[in-house]
Amino acid sequence: MSNLLKTVLPDSYVTLHYRIGLRNGHDVINTFVNKPATLLLGSNQLHPPLEKVLIGMMEGQHSALILKPEQA
Repeated sequence: MSNLLKTVLPDSYVTLHYRIGLRNGHDVINTFVNKPATLLLGSNQLHPPLEKVLIGMMEGQHSALILKPEQA
């Protein structure tokens, strides 16, 4: 039996906690206060720059991203 971690692909279903916040510290979305979200990448459920960060990540990996105003 293999213990290989899974890699996120462009058409993956992902279950994750995420927070989208403003510079002033206010949350727009915060799944950490409830249950994680399950999303299908490539189906316009998540903003493309955010999907781009997820693609290629390994299962269990953590990441943080600050978007430029023109990306948001």
